[in-house]
Amino acid sequence: MGQAKRLALTPPTYEWSRWMNAKTGGYAVQLLYRREGRHPTEIATLIRLKKQKRRKEDAQRQLAGLPPRARRGFIV
Repeated sequence: MGQAKRLALTPPTYEWSRWMNAKTGGYAVQLLYRREGRHPTEIATLIRLKKQKRRKEDAQRQLAGLPPRARRGFIV
């Protein structure tokens, strides 16, 4: 009864329909990637963990009174 009343009083809009289709498509793609053994966010996760480790090491160096680590690479 509750769902029927809600749908009768405020029927789903076109925007709601598009939003639900997008969610369903996203879930379908995730399922497809899992079945194929693909990990599209693997590189982003590794970079995030590397940055997190670097920030932690820098904080420990600062607490120990050591100078910041030397920057390597080209500065653009």
